[in-house]
Amino acid sequence: MIVDGKSQQDMQGAKQSVFRLLKFRPRSVGEIREKLAAKNFDASTIEQTVDYFKKQQLLDDRLFARGWAASRLKKPWGIARIRRELRDKGVDAESINAAFAAQFGEYDEAQTVLDLAKRRAEKYRDNDVLTAKRRLYDYLCRRGFSAAAVSKTLRTIYRHDDNG
Repeated sequence: MIVDGKSQQDMQGAKQSVFRLLKFRPRSVGEIREKLAAKNFDASTIEQTVDYFKKQQLLDDRLFARGWAASRLKKPWGIARIRRELRDKGVDAESINAAFAAQFGEYDEAQTVLDLAKRRAEKYRDNDVLTAKRRLYDYLCRRGFSAAAVSKTLRTIYRHDDNG
């Protein structure tokens, strides 16, 4: 419970900071805690502020994770990268798993990797086949696609080539 003027002032400052952050994009609880800590708010003020925004339904890690996963799948990014990003943003494993359960009913990683690889392979058409395969493999893995899906895709794209 807030008792003195300084605590009220701190709470108002923390709320204003969070409102500014939320104006640009949704945030995870972990991101909000980190940003407020970086602005030197004390732990009590941070927790009270987080609780306030949770009660206002402006902070919800499950909704944040679902939205983040949906937007990243459209880019397209791979599952591993999206999971890592959510963990880095302080989202708990339960919320991440719930987001993926909701998002991946219609997600086809193999087709997504194939489509992206075909588009990207055009950039490497002037390279020798081994260099092109290596660069394409590295690119797709950095985007968070599984090594198995990437390898299968490369075999599909380059199956006519006996050299690599």
